[in-house]
Amino acid sequence: MKKSILFFIPKLETGGAENLIIKLANYLSNKNYEVSVTTITKGKHRFELLNENIKIIELNYSRTLYSFFKIIKIIKNHRNVVIFSILRHLNILILFANFFLLLKKKIFIIEVSLLKNHLKYNKKFIYYFIYSFLTFISYPFANKIIAPSKLSAKILQKNFLLKKKIVHIYNPIDVKKILELSSAKIIPKILEQNKHNKIIVSIGRLTWEKDYITLINSFDEVTKKIKNVILIILGEGKDKDYLRDLIYKNKLQDKIFLLGNVDNPYVYLKHSDLYILSSISELFPTSLVESLIFKINILSTNCDYGPSEILENGKWGYLTPVKNNKLMTDNIINLISNNNKNNNNLKRAHDFDLEVSMKSYIKLIEDKYD
Repeated sequence: MKKSILFFIPKLETGGAENLIIKLANYLSNKNYEVSVTTITKGKHRFELLNENIKIIELNYSRTLYSFFKIIKIIKNHRNVVIFSILRHLNILILFANFFLLLKKKIFIIEVSLLKNHLKYNKKFIYYFIYSFLTFISYPFANKIIAPSKLSAKILQKNFLLKKKIVHIYNPIDVKKILELSSAKIIPKILEQNKHNKIIVSIGRLTWEKDYITLINSFDEVTKKIKNVILIILGEGKDKDYLRDLIYKNKLQDKIFLLGNVDNPYVYLKHSDLYILSSISELFPTSLVESLIFKINILSTNCDYGPSEILENGKWGYLTPVKNNKLMTDNIINLISNNNKNNNNLKRAHDFDLEVSMKSYIKLIEDKYD
């Protein structure tokens, strides 16, 4: 009997969690598994990126919590199923749903955030105390908890005392496909117009965790010393209007470009001189890994928990302190002024290749658990 794989995700829009589910679902559907993807809430889902043989279940609730009984019904109707859930609030709901069913479904949850980071930068302590409590009582019901970095796995083991249930699997990147996409014959107009300038690229959601405020303020200082440089930021998010206002306030509208989500970010990376990750919190920044594929300099904040592990403490790129305008400015100037390229980064990128990670995922699916 063909094994069924059921993915649960709040929305299938843009972002690292969403891209991970798309990669996993497509890969497994090509390996003769019956794959279904369930989205919980309304959104601009990117179903067109899924293989045609993948079943789509679209619930369209306004909030994840309201889907509880529908989730129970979906799980109950799937036999011989392996369930993957991603994002903590949905993980908690899936685990409670399976518990109330009294069925031994094989459930793997993928952890992409740590409560410690939210508590550090967000003052809603009561909310996160409740959230932490629900996590603590629900996560033991998972067969395995998948952490995207070695350090995050250690922290989860310490926080939840579930050492045997936590496994580390890097989020995969498809090196071959990314190289093919980056070689597109049609070059975006903004790259053509600035081919004689230094080009800096940053990719990520426009939210507080990515700390684009520090990046924009640092870049403002950079432009006072280096004139032939632009900054391209790819991504959408709730802070877009605020960041646009900040750009205009600093009179940088001809130097910083918020291009939103683009179909092919890799062509921008290929034609850039420097990639910057400015986050205050990350578990596994996929865009940072993807930047390793190209012969460009890399600058990342040394935030918890992924960048230093990915870059091996600066071996494959440069690390700078979180929320430090001066040091970020100095590092950008040094890297932009330095014409040396990191020609060996592709070697490190292959450590995160799709085939490597998928061997671990398939092993989880095929192994037997009590």
